[in-house]
Amino acid sequence: MIYREIDKDGYYIQDIELDNNTDNKKYILENYGDMIKPKWDGSKWVDENPIDKLTELKKYKILDIKRIAGNIIISKYADWKQRNIIVCLLELKTKSVLTTDESLELKNYQSIWDWIKNIRQQSNNFENKINNLKTIEDVNNYEFKYIR
Repeated sequence: MIYREIDKDGYYIQDIELDNNTDNKKYILENYGDMIKPKWDGSKWVDENPIDKLTELKKYKILDIKRIAGNIIISKYADWKQRNIIVCLLELKTKSVLTTDESLELKNYQSIWDWIKNIRQQSNNFENKINNLKTIEDVNNYEFKYIR
């Protein structure tokens, strides 16, 4: 049989194949193929640093917020369109004198970019609110809605 040798504090030392525990060391019976956990708590193997459920839930809620923000932006302005807008904004803003058409174009591109930044700022605000929540229930109940 395969046993796990553990120290006096419950930490994993090594796997040992034994017919029986003749030397009376502290061994825990383990099957092949089980994931190695670093510490024995007296009844089961545990991770030394288990993931905090509240932190994990916040992480997934924030990923959802970012995904939705990205989808809102992409649905209106694809990545390539956003890159083109940035280039046009840079070109127009570096000109010392603009024609009437260029001024209108600059205004239009600036309006689009402001809209994109607004969606991103809303996403950041939602993320900050999520990070300040203290309970799993609060995170589960938190609802957000983008203003487009």
